Amino acid sequence: MNDLVIGVVVLGAVFGGALFRMFLKRVLSDQHLSTDARDVIRMVMAMLATLSAVAGARWLLCKGAGPVLVAVEEDSEEGLWRAGEGR
Repeated sequence: MNDLVIGVVVLGAVFGGALFRMFLKRVLSDQHLSTDARDVIRMVMAMLATLSAVAGARWLLCKGAGPVLVAVEEDSEEGLWRAGEGR
């Protein structure tokens, strides 16, 4: 994708989220706008961010670095690895 298209999509998502929040503030009752409800939302968002970071790190470790690391034939019994040797 073009960088400009990605930027426009992200801008649209952020702007749309802000408009949706302004709509929800009018529609929801005061019970849903309390401090406890906001704390629960913050906790859930932090958990989702942590889980997505863990999934991204797992992908990087398993899939991203896999082709770069190749066992050296003479040292494969000891389990030594050397980076940078492609297939």
